[in-house]
Amino acid sequence: MELNQAIRELLDQINIKPFQKIPGSRFGNWIATEKSALQPLPSTRYEFAEWGKVRAGIDYHVMIDKHWYSVPNQLRGEEFEYRLTYTTLDLFRKNKSITTHQRSYEAGKTTTLAVHRTKAHNAIAEWSVAESLEWARETGPATEALLSIQLQKLNNHLFGYRTTQAMKKLLNLFGKNRLEEACAFAIKHKVTRSKGLLDILNGNLDRLLAHTPDQNDATASNLPQTPAHENIRGAKYYNDILTDESEEQS
Repeated sequence: MELNQAIRELLDQINIKPFQKIPGSRFGNWIATEKSALQPLPSTRYEFAEWGKVRAGIDYHVMIDKHWYSVPNQLRGEEFEYRLTYTTLDLFRKNKSITTHQRSYEAGKTTTLAVHRTKAHNAIAEWSVAESLEWARETGPATEALLSIQLQKLNNHLFGYRTTQAMKKLLNLFGKNRLEEACAFAIKHKVTRSKGLLDILNGNLDRLLAHTPDQNDATASNLPQTPAHENIRGAKYYNDILTDESEEQS
């Protein structure tokens, strides 16, 4: 600070010191010939920029300074020029501006613009537990309860989306009432996987076993018994399947 002040004072002395061979001084010449030609300073401060080339991967992202940035998904695998400043990242292809990102300093993280994603990827990104359970609630309380159990076991956004889509597919295949009945039956027998629910629906197990009495049921003797035959599986077979499914879940 003191050194800069001393330099400033000496600089002023040099600028006003008369020339030895011609009239005037540096300061006088600046006033007479240069001051009128000065232009105002730029409205925005100059930013240093780093330029380079980079290629997008199959996931339509490029990595620059240890951070991943998206490009339009249809341009995956293409090469880009980039201009990286302290605040922004500009990506160019064939001298045409493709996209601009706000620069991030989070190493290993990803910045993705929604317009760059495919429709399927946008659907995954926009998925939420709350909206999925709200959808299931419209089908019925058992459907909501079973989907909630499934989602609680997952800590992955993608798997949560897939599980919800699997439940929606079952709704389209079997209808609202059948899905609700099967979900209620699955919860009762501790079957929580989508595959187990599909087996119940495909085999009509909820309806087949709905009226099967327990061994301690006093009315069991009054019901007709399934004849013993090697080609007839009977209710016990399907109960064993559900038992195995329940044990596998635990």
